[in-house]
Amino acid sequence: MEKSRKHYSAEFKYKMVKEILLRVKTVSEACRENRVSPGLYYRWQEQFLSSAKHGFEAKKGFGEPKTIDRKEQEIVRLKDVIAELSRELVELKKKNLDLM
Repeated sequence: MEKSRKHYSAEFKYKMVKEILLRVKTVSEACRENRVSPGLYYRWQEQFLSSAKHGFEAKKGFGEPKTIDRKEQEIVRLKDVIAELSRELVELKKKNLDLM
């Protein structure tokens, strides 16, 4: 009979890694209580710490303006396109009135 893999939620992994990093429990204790192998825990810990590193990379530092995310950039671009099209429309209407 095949053993099916157990899938753990992100919340479960986060709580387990956090409780060990905060030294609430040792790796052995937490793994035994949660029936998780230490090797699996250490993979989660590495994943957790590498993700935390990305959180610091996104920030430029204190006092510097935040970077505009892609959606905000797209909104700005679309507003520029609308403004340009509106100017062209006004010009065409003026030319049309001059021809009459």
